[in-house]
Amino acid sequence: MKNLLYTIILFVVAPIIYAQQKTHQINKSFLFESKVLTGNREIWIHVPEIEKKSLENPQSVFPVIYVLDAEHNFLNTVGITQALSRANLMPNVIVVGISGLYREYDYSPTNINVDYMKTGGGPNFLTFLSSELIPYINKEFPSSNHNTIVGHSIGGMFTLYSLVENTNKVFSNYLAISPSLWWDNQSLANDWKTHLKTLKLKESKQVFITMADEAKLSNDGKAMHNQYLEFKNSVKNRSNFKIEYLDLFKEDHLSTVTPAMHYGLKFLFQNWCIDHYYNTHNFSGLKESLQNLSMIYNFNVAPDYNQLVNMGRYYYNKKEYKKAINIYEFGLESYDEGLMLNGYVAQAYLKNGELEKAKKHFNKGLEIATIKQSPMSSWFKKELTKL
Repeated sequence: MKNLLYTIILFVVAPIIYAQQKTHQINKSFLFESKVLTGNREIWIHVPEIEKKSLENPQSVFPVIYVLDAEHNFLNTVGITQALSRANLMPNVIVVGISGLYREYDYSPTNINVDYMKTGGGPNFLTFLSSELIPYINKEFPSSNHNTIVGHSIGGMFTLYSLVENTNKVFSNYLAISPSLWWDNQSLANDWKTHLKTLKLKESKQVFITMADEAKLSNDGKAMHNQYLEFKNSVKNRSNFKIEYLDLFKEDHLSTVTPAMHYGLKFLFQNWCIDHYYNTHNFSGLKESLQNLSMIYNFNVAPDYNQLVNMGRYYYNKKEYKKAINIYEFGLESYDEGLMLNGYVAQAYLKNGELEKAKKHFNKGLEIATIKQSPMSSWFKKELTKL
């Protein structure tokens, strides 16, 4: 009967609570006036549900992904981050898109002296990001200031430039999709390979570089391909520096963006998924992992709600009620409106002979169930009547 009750709560009540806890997302674009760039740049922004400690989203602040060429890449990035976060492969994130209207100038670290475009604004653009845009986002939106940059083509080149420059520890993660390694007669790429081998980093950095089938396009495409292969052979992982390469030689220059984004973000947020601790019911290991993640992402990372319920239920069924209580109470620190957690911790307290604490949580559960018009109200009333 009690297992049946558990199933009812888990699969019937939880979706009702989720639906009622949701708040509106923020999706908008605006012109950002930059003193550094002496002009405006269009900014696109997506912020997830921001209600604190809701069941669907226990985060109150979010890591930020800055994506270049927003006209083409912003909506794609938002969709991929939502899919990955729903699969618990990354946290919910803010996505900030930056218009690529002046991309040849903004993204290029050096001037290549051609008469058909203005180049060499990369250093200025990096200053704009570090001294203007990122501080603004941190002030106006619920940012944790854990930042990722994503760029494609010449934007990928700027992504690598921002890593090499390492100005003010601007970014923690870098995703460079088919970067334009041919730029400036490949001199930049050659310098970067040398620099990245000896780059001293005070914080951990993660880098993901992909390359499509660029060699078929032109001599510049062949240079990109060959430089990418040289990067793979010469720039390796080391302390405080993780780098991964992905050959996407079956994709072309444009079709590569979506798969590169998917696999790149999975790599850059690879430490987010901690299911192995749940599967082994290692509560101390779970808490340690959450503490480590909280340090990395600059916010208090909450355990997954349903998996935490399952872990507590595991010890409850083994009649190790004190362990179950510790797990449920830990969960209530993040989910103070958790209907399932209040119901189960009340049961565990009751089994452990702590009647007043059991009564407290049965009352809390009844309060939540009444507010949410949950069908579990009658169950909580019945349990309180027994006491």
